[in-house]
Amino acid sequence: MNHRFARLILHAADQEVCASRNTTFVEVAIPDGVVGAAKDFRNFDPNRIQSFTVEKSRVLLRMNLLDFELSIREFKSTIEAFYDEVHNGSSEEVEVFTDFIYDDNLRILQCYVKGERYLTDISSEIIEASLVIDALYYQLYRGLHPKVTVQYIHGHTKKLLAEKEFPIL
Repeated sequence: MNHRFARLILHAADQEVCASRNTTFVEVAIPDGVVGAAKDFRNFDPNRIQSFTVEKSRVLLRMNLLDFELSIREFKSTIEAFYDEVHNGSSEEVEVFTDFIYDDNLRILQCYVKGERYLTDISSEIIEASLVIDALYYQLYRGLHPKVTVQYIHGHTKKLLAEKEFPIL
């Protein structure tokens, strides 16, 4: 078989799969209070979220399958990017972290830190908020019960310094 012809067939098949993902819709339920009050929900991503419905105890997001899959990847990529930053040690924002470990469902985020410096470091507060919100959305989009535990562990002694659970309901 001609390689050029084979590539054309594969390209056409890829386009067909992509087209079906754009016409297949998925709903994601966000319970009230997990990432804010349901009544206050605003669609900050109208290109991806086709529509939403606010009910008393949740928000239902409606999007096509392709955007749904991309969202899941983006949520996890935040966690992966932080992991890479900590392990590469290439930015000042992560200098209080010595290691970072997470599980597959992003339920436990272990932040190994240089003593208690993380308590007074504004970057670690911002990083924590970003990691937690993306982990919660990742779980919700995957149909999991949303729960994230962030553990701060002394990088040298391995002593647990603090543990926070989200969402706080």
